[in-house]
Amino acid sequence: MGRNANVRLIVAFDSDTSLLEDLPDWKDRAILPMWNFWTASKQFAEDRSQGEFYIRMSHTGTAVLKRWCEFDAAASEGEMGDLLYGLVRMLKPVLVFESGCYLGHATRCLAQAVKHNVYGRVVSCDVDSDKVRKTQEALRDHANVDRDLSAVVEVREGRAIAQPELKEADFVFCDSRYDDRAEEIHAVKSGCIVVVHDTTEESWRQYTSATMPKLGPLVQSFGGLLFEVSRGFGILIKP
Repeated sequence: MGRNANVRLIVAFDSDTSLLEDLPDWKDRAILPMWNFWTASKQFAEDRSQGEFYIRMSHTGTAVLKRWCEFDAAASEGEMGDLLYGLVRMLKPVLVFESGCYLGHATRCLAQAVKHNVYGRVVSCDVDSDKVRKTQEALRDHANVDRDLSAVVEVREGRAIAQPELKEADFVFCDSRYDDRAEEIHAVKSGCIVVVHDTTEESWRQYTSATMPKLGPLVQSFGGLLFEVSRGFGILIKP
């Protein structure tokens, strides 16, 4: 990989590049012809000296570089996992709740933080039984590296709103079906810290119909902060 051996390029395929933002000072090269994207993208990653870059290939024969690490088009960013880990380590919540585990990357980061805090627990859920199974398997596999990780996290099948821990949690990562999230945010207790994923306008267009409330304005209505990076996220303390 040249100057930075730690750079890794992740290639995935997608039929739509319309949701990918331009990259600052690389706008003329953010979308690259298929036949020369490999050399240019390697140079981009080396110049930025950051660990992983996600390259989304489109059916039109173009490649788009993203600065955030996405394991696929549906997973939360790797950097989101880093953020969640840091917040839980700093805030020391007793009960952490995650709505929407998908394949378990963020779940694992939350569980690691709780374990390293030496107290607390994580409850996660998803309506997709296959995703629940894969997350449980991923946590068991990771236990070989980080012992007893599975002891601090429970992953269930079902809607978040049906889980009693949602209303009891001190810290919530809200990343379930888009049309469920407003109800989840309203349900958490006063004082709960909520991290809400997919708050950008583009995420709203991608994940839901026009009748669903947008998450960004909802976060702001509770006095929360919005960060317009990647697919967007917000942080709020429930009044």
